[in-house]
Amino acid sequence: MLAIQSDTNAVAIWNWVEGRQIKILREEVPPKRIVSYSFSPNGRTFLTRYEDQTMRLWETAGWIQRDLLTAGPYELHAFSLDSRWLAAGHRGFAKVSLWDMPSHTLEELPSGSGPVDCLAFSPEGRTLAVGTRDGWVNLWHLPSRQEIISLKAHRSHVWRAVFSPDGRILATAGSDGTLRLWPAPTLAETDASTGRLEAQEGRR
Repeated sequence: MLAIQSDTNAVAIWNWVEGRQIKILREEVPPKRIVSYSFSPNGRTFLTRYEDQTMRLWETAGWIQRDLLTAGPYELHAFSLDSRWLAAGHRGFAKVSLWDMPSHTLEELPSGSGPVDCLAFSPEGRTLAVGTRDGWVNLWHLPSRQEIISLKAHRSHVWRAVFSPDGRILATAGSDGTLRLWPAPTLAETDASTGRLEAQEGRR
C-alpha cells in the first residue's frame, strides 16, 4: 500500500502494485487538515494527525476508523517495531502518551525532565527513549513503567534518538551539533533493575 495526501483534508490509499485506489480517508465533520500520517510497522494500522493536534487510528483491513486520540496535544509519535505500542508527545509538554494498541488503553508517562523533543523504541519494544529539550535522554522500561536510566546526552535539544538494529547502541543527535553513541542497557539489565542504572559517557 501507498499513502498519498490528495488534498489538505484527505489521504488516498493506493495498491501501488495493481495501480488502483483503495480508499480515501477523510474526517468529514468538521473537516480537519491532515498534517502527517504513517503506517504501523505491521501494516495493520494507519495513523493520521490533524491540525487540532488529535490523532486517528484506522484499521487497514477494511479501512475502519478505530480510535480518535484526543488526550494530546500531539506533535510527535513513534510505533514500536512489533506494533504493540504507540508513543506520542508534544514539544511543549513534559509528558508522553503511551497507547497499548491491542487493548486500546492509554496512559501517560512523565518525560523525566523537560518537554519532549523525540521518541524511539528499542527493537524488541521493551524500552522507550524520550529525548528532551534540556538535553536529557530518559529510558523507560515499558513492562514496569519505570524510568531506568537518564543520559545527559547534549547541552540542549535532543533532536533525534535511534537504536541500532540489535538494540545495543543508542545514537542521539542534538542542537549542539554532535552525534553521540551510547551503550544501551540489555534486556537482562532492564528487567532486573529495581532502580536507575548508572549512565555511561557517550562517544562522539
